[in-house]
Amino acid sequence: MTNDGNLLQRYIGLQKSLLSSLRLRDVLDSAVIQFSELAGGASVAVFLSDNESMSFKLMAARGYSEKSLDQLRVVSFSTESLLKYVVQKRESLSVDNLEEAPDLSRSIMQLEGSGGQIALPLVSANLLMGAVLLDVQNPGIAAYLDFYSEVADVTALAVANSILFGRSEYERERLNTLYKTSCSLSSSMLQVNEVLQIAADTALILANTPYCSILLLDESAGGQAFKLAAFKGLEGASLNEFDLSFNDSIAGSAIRNSKTEYLGDGSRPPYGMPRATGGSAFQSVAALPIVHSQRALGVLEVYSTELRAFHKEQLNLLESLSDQVGTALNNALTHQTAASQSVIDVHTGLYNRLHFDDALIKEVERSGRHK
Repeated sequence: MTNDGNLLQRYIGLQKSLLSSLRLRDVLDSAVIQFSELAGGASVAVFLSDNESMSFKLMAARGYSEKSLDQLRVVSFSTESLLKYVVQKRESLSVDNLEEAPDLSRSIMQLEGSGGQIALPLVSANLLMGAVLLDVQNPGIAAYLDFYSEVADVTALAVANSILFGRSEYERERLNTLYKTSCSLSSSMLQVNEVLQIAADTALILANTPYCSILLLDESAGGQAFKLAAFKGLEGASLNEFDLSFNDSIAGSAIRNSKTEYLGDGSRPPYGMPRATGGSAFQSVAALPIVHSQRALGVLEVYSTELRAFHKEQLNLLESLSDQVGTALNNALTHQTAASQSVIDVHTGLYNRLHFDDALIKEVERSGRHK
């Protein structure tokens, strides 16, 4: 860059590149390429702010070693690094002396053998969207700090636009999924297992997770325990660790309080939970009561191995789903009960002629398939 006198032309080209797409991944990939080229082949890392966990999360990188990337994947706002001062001051900073560098910056500079490090805030509408970290070979590049700050401002605008676009796309996709589910569940001919299958599949999409379960109140236990009716992504060997009691479980709490219960802020780990396929422990769980006409039927639970995995918008959609599941499940259970009663003789408690005729037809069909 220091040999390129036509900065204006390069700046315009950079704007076109960053603003040409509304996909966040495209913007981030373009940003690391542009920063690296403008800074003479510097190593580049782009972070987004996670204000819930008070940390920067690495979203894209170029040129850094694996050891450096391991240290940069999640950087707390309080970690001693240039990024900490970006949060505090909201201004660009640089350092070229190892002795003056904060702890994390010094470690990265030593691993990369860099001659200096630059940290740039990504600010849009007075919000800190994230930051860009550069490790440069030529410490003289820091003289162009103002120019890189301008580039960071363009990057922040592109990132903000792509996040807003992605959020609207996400909401549209989820609402469309919820509508299709509503249409599917409105069928009066659904069996209980069909309702459970539709509910579980939809919950995974709305919660953006591969893990969920549906617990139904166990009538044989007087409603003081749950039975596992359906699940996705849970490790089978860990199901015996699943607390299905009414009094001590998060599912029971959701029923008793008639509201969604959510654990996942890190204050205490979810208790009485199974594990994810592969053995990982869950860090977040949301339990949503399934109710019809004030009658509790069960609970829909979604899980994640990450902290603070479920946001308010997701929980709102899941609550809409649980309402629909309550109606559909009640219809299916009523139909199942009525069907069961219609084939049992009320005096003897034995199956009647209707059941015999139905079973005979099914067995004849089954034997025909196996000839």
